[in-house]
Amino acid sequence: MDNKPKLSLETPSGDKPKDAYGTVYILFFLLGMVHVLPWTFFVTAHDYWMHKFRNTSFEDVDSSHRTILQTEFSPSLTITLQLSTIAFLFLGLFFGHKYSIELRLFGPLIIILTSFIFAAIFIHIDTDTWQEGFFALTMLIVAVINAMSSIFSMAAYSIISNFPAEYLGAYLNGGGMATIFTACLQILSLAISISTESSALLYFWVANVTIAFTLFLMEVVTRRNRFYQFNMENYKPRKGKMLSFRQIVDVLKVIWPGPGITLFFLATTNTVHPTLTSLVVSEGEGNGEWNDVYFIPVITFGLYAILDYVGRIISLQLKLVRNIKAEWFVGFAAVRVFIFIPLFMLCNAQPRKHLPVVFDHDYQFIIIMIMFALTNGYLVNMATLVVQKLAPSDKLEDAYHVYMVVSGIILGALSFLSFISVDLI
Repeated sequence: MDNKPKLSLETPSGDKPKDAYGTVYILFFLLGMVHVLPWTFFVTAHDYWMHKFRNTSFEDVDSSHRTILQTEFSPSLTITLQLSTIAFLFLGLFFGHKYSIELRLFGPLIIILTSFIFAAIFIHIDTDTWQEGFFALTMLIVAVINAMSSIFSMAAYSIISNFPAEYLGAYLNGGGMATIFTACLQILSLAISISTESSALLYFWVANVTIAFTLFLMEVVTRRNRFYQFNMENYKPRKGKMLSFRQIVDVLKVIWPGPGITLFFLATTNTVHPTLTSLVVSEGEGNGEWNDVYFIPVITFGLYAILDYVGRIISLQLKLVRNIKAEWFVGFAAVRVFIFIPLFMLCNAQPRKHLPVVFDHDYQFIIIMIMFALTNGYLVNMATLVVQKLAPSDKLEDAYHVYMVVSGIILGALSFLSFISVDLI
C-alpha cells in the first residue's frame, strides 16, 4: 500500500489557489467557443458549398440552375448533424464514464482539428468531376465533427461540474461569442469582396487556429495550473455500470424545467431563425449595397449574435434563477413561442404565397429581432443554469449529461419546423 502523504494544492497559508490571470476562465470560454464554431462555420460557408455543387455547365451560381446536390445540401447537413449528435450523446451518456476525462476532452478536439484541416485542403482541389463523391465525403466530415463535438461537450460539462458557477457562465458565453465571431467574419468577407473559396478558407483556418490554441492552453492548464488541479482534486468519475433508465428518469424529475425551457426556445428558434429571418428583405431592396448585400448579414446574423450574447450576460448578472421558481421560466419560454413566430411570419420575408406582409419597414423587423435575440440568449443560458440550481451537487455531472441528451432529442424532434415554416408564409 502507498503510504505517501497526499500533496496538498492549498497555499502555505491554507487559502485555496486562485485563478491567476483568469487562465482557467479563459480556457472554459474557449471551450464554449470551439464547441459551437465548427457548426457555425460550416453553415456560414454556404456560398462555397453552392459553388462546389453547382451546375458546371454554367459560369455563375444561379438559383434558376440549382442542382439536386445544391438543393439537398442544407437538409442533408441538418439531418447529418442531428443523427450524429444524438447517437454520440447517447453513447457518451452510457459509456463515456469508461474512458478518462483527458481522453474524452483532448481526443475529440484533435479529431475535429484534423477534420477541419482535411476540409480546408479540399478548397484547393477541383471536385467538379466527382461532386457526388465529394458530397458524401463532406457529410462524413460533418458527422465526424459533430460526433466528436458531442463527446467533447459532455467531457467539458463533467469538468465544469467541479468548478464555481461563474465557470459555467464562461463556457456558455463562449458559445455566444462564437456566433458573433462568425458573423463578423462573414461581414468582413463581404466588405473586402473575396472569393467564395477564399472566404471558406478564412472560416476553416480561423477555426483551426482557435482549436489549436485551445488545445495548447488546455494542455498547459490541466498539467500546471494549481487552481484547476485543486478543483479537480476530488473529482471521481462515475464507476461501475452505466446509468439505468430508472436513474435517468429520476434525474429528469428533478431537472425537468431545464429541458422544458429548451423545448420551447428551440420550437421558436427552429421555426424562425435563420429559416425565416434570412428571407426578410430590406424595404429599400435594389437601392444600394446596404439593402442588397449587408442587410441580412448585419441584421439577421450580426445584430442577432451580439444581442443574443447580451442576453446571455444578463442571465448571469441578474441571477434571477435564484429568486424565481424554475417553472416560471418554462412558462415564459412557452409564451414566447406564440409571440415571435407570428411576428416574424408577418415580416417582409420573400417569396411568400399565403400571409400578408404587416411589418414591411426595416425598423419594425429590427425591433422584433432585438427582442427575439435578447430573450433567446437569456433562455439559452437559463436552461442550463436551472439544471445547475436544481441538481444535487453530487449528481450534477449526471444531470448535465442527461440534460444534453434530452436537448439533442428535442432538437432532432423539432427540426421539421425549419422545413415547413417557409411554406406557411
